[in-house]
Amino acid sequence: MKDSIASELRGMLVFARVIDSGNFTRAAKTLGISRAVTSYQVKQLEKRLGVQLINRSTRALSLTSAGKLYYDKCKVIAEQAESAHQMIENLKADAVGRLSISCPVHLGLQWVVPLATAYRRRYPQVELELNLSESISNLVQDGIDLAIRSGPLADSELRSTKLATVSRHICASPDYLNLRGWPQSLNELDKHEWIVYHRLGNQLTLTRDDKDYSIKMTGTLRTNNAAARLQFALSGMGLAVLPHYDAAKAFNSGQLVELFPDYHLPPLELYAVFPDGIEKVKASRLMIDMLKNSPP
Repeated sequence: MKDSIASELRGMLVFARVIDSGNFTRAAKTLGISRAVTSYQVKQLEKRLGVQLINRSTRALSLTSAGKLYYDKCKVIAEQAESAHQMIENLKADAVGRLSISCPVHLGLQWVVPLATAYRRRYPQVELELNLSESISNLVQDGIDLAIRSGPLADSELRSTKLATVSRHICASPDYLNLRGWPQSLNELDKHEWIVYHRLGNQLTLTRDDKDYSIKMTGTLRTNNAAARLQFALSGMGLAVLPHYDAAKAFNSGQLVELFPDYHLPPLELYAVFPDGIEKVKASRLMIDMLKNSPP
């Protein structure tokens, strides 16, 4: 059934182009196919319809009465198809249309919102929608063009590109450390209260001189929100693993200190994730480039 509809639509477009061009040869050249294929498409269309559309008794093409009525409808479809094609070409060439982005709340407020503001000022014709959520959305089902996620993409029909690599640090406030003690070795970390971030889990691996060290984080304070994790750490609630974009200002102000800076945590890798084809739309490409060029 689908093949039959597709064949008929193809025949309708060829038929309309033949009439608009005045003959099969010019129509074939415009369509980029041979004259024989053009003629075959129209004959097959007539066969499926069970009526003759074109009089072939003279050199000049003329429409039958059925052909005239049918051509009016085919012309509308051909114009709509051309309009749709041109719209896609415009989307590929110009920053126009709609762009929907999804990202975690805290990262979105700190990084994406300022960039989205600059993007809107530069490309005002793009209708921009920013969805901030800790949950991972179904891009296709929810109509999301671009999602920002951490970690490599699992097996999926989606595509991805890396945006940034962000270092992570074990942090605590001086008030907390003065109260609970400053750990002098990794072994002492299990005596401390951790602010557990549910996406990170309870196990932590640090590396120094190509040797790995494993730490189990235990604590009675847990959160699924990165902004809450930062505020708990600033308030002296315990140790926390924070990405550099969260910790940098607090380090500079003295609100937080880094523990064991000679040991390295696996970095946080940020990716843009999108359905296939989205990267060909200029509005999406420009946003991805802006994210890559302005890491958090």
